Amino acid sequence: MELAAAHAWRWAITMLTLAKIRVYRKYGGDMDGWARTKNPDDCSLITDDEWLLIDSLVQKLTLVKNGKASPAYAKRISVELHRRVESEEAINELMELV
Repeated sequence: MELAAAHAWRWAITMLTLAKIRVYRKYGGDMDGWARTKNPDDCSLITDDEWLLIDSLVQKLTLVKNGKASPAYAKRISVELHRRVESEEAINELMELV
């Protein structure tokens, strides 16, 4: 939770695109693998903070999907998704990671 709090201020201005989510998916959520590869095309599409935001959203969605979240928490996550992800297509792509 501390990591999320440390990056929360940066996430306030972040909009996740379909391209960013696809880069995350390409590397299976492995930030170290993405960083070691240093593919210029992939590195220019997504920042470390955006990667961490996707990680955070995937964790939250996993709780909701597994029935470990209250209805109020699930609603907050839905609102957050629509604030931070550019389109329904991108949201669907993100939800496929769970």
